[in-house]
Amino acid sequence: MSAARLHPTLRGLTWVSPWLLGFALFMLLPIALSAWYSLTDYSLLDRPIYVGLENYRELWYDSVAHAALKNSAIFTLATVALGTLLSLALALLLEQKLPGSEFVRAIVFLPTLVPVIAAALLWMWALNTETGSVNTLLRTLHLPAPDWLATPTGAMASIVLVSLWGIGTFVVTYAAALRGVPPSLYEAACIDGAGPLRRRRRPGEHHHRKAASKSSLCLQFARRRPTTW
Repeated sequence: MSAARLHPTLRGLTWVSPWLLGFALFMLLPIALSAWYSLTDYSLLDRPIYVGLENYRELWYDSVAHAALKNSAIFTLATVALGTLLSLALALLLEQKLPGSEFVRAIVFLPTLVPVIAAALLWMWALNTETGSVNTLLRTLHLPAPDWLATPTGAMASIVLVSLWGIGTFVVTYAAALRGVPPSLYEAACIDGAGPLRRRRRPGEHHHRKAASKSSLCLQFARRRPTTW
């Protein structure tokens, strides 16, 4: 790398170094330690004893571990797929510059600013079987009101719903990717006779893929909570 390119690179690394340090200390190091301790018999009070793959052999025959992996896979697939599609759809809609789009953009992003504890209490009240606003609305529409938090199916649906409530960050990411597409590409697609959907999909496909990969990765990290119902 030439000296002319090295200087901006070092400056960029300097700016992101606090994040890189935090990522190394609070993400990479715990992952490495967890991988090591998974190969040992460690009670926290005594020194870890290396046992190889014995812990994994026990997990292979553990029904609770199987249930946790199954539910984690369903949860991850549901939230990543639905979160990606919904975020992209909202970003495309908001970039149409319709009346009130800025207000809707603020409303979509607002849930990401709500503290986790406050959001948890809010959703526990909203999903309450007897007095929750969700079931009250369903009864008003003469629809069945499920017991959201007391059954495995209802609990999974509730967690997916709550996870999708905070997709504002990913909507902003997709919107930024859409704005990064040069207007000349849209003009060229229009001249070639592309329809509205094709004009949005083809010229910005590269930017969409980059934004999708970043958002999907963030969604996977944010939703890696195993469940054992």
